[in-house]
Amino acid sequence: MWEMLVELVLFLRSTEHKNPVAILKSFIRTPDNKQHKVTPKEEGRLRQIFKFLAVAGKKPRLSASRLFVNQIHFYTMTTSIIADSLLTEFSSDDLIARLCSFADIVDEKAQPSRALAKTVSEYGELSRRQTTHVARRQERQEKFLFVLRAL
Repeated sequence: MWEMLVELVLFLRSTEHKNPVAILKSFIRTPDNKQHKVTPKEEGRLRQIFKFLAVAGKKPRLSASRLFVNQIHFYTMTTSIIADSLLTEFSSDDLIARLCSFADIVDEKAQPSRALAKTVSEYGELSRRQTTHVARRQERQEKFLFVLRAL
């Protein structure tokens, strides 16, 4: 849990994906290169995101879905919310509805439309192997956002 929180804080700061091993090594190898404490602005943004996720997580369709219980999907969902300011692009209810629809597709409870099938398949492949590879994380996020906006 702490590893994920550190990854999300660092993503919030740079909006760049980083490999978890590289993050850990940077903390170990360079003790002089201290990471700054979370600023009040960062804390406020994180609280906003996690408050939204707490509300969304009350929906059984989401709380039991792979979007919430699988680390890879949760990371992608959360970094997508951060990177593209989805909380301002969509109303809370609309975003929750889109996430529920996406969760149904990821959990294979629903089939994607023909127009989205290829992108969903690519997202699935990117979620199965080399999941911490920086380029694959970025590509997975792009697919996630494309599908989410199309739902």
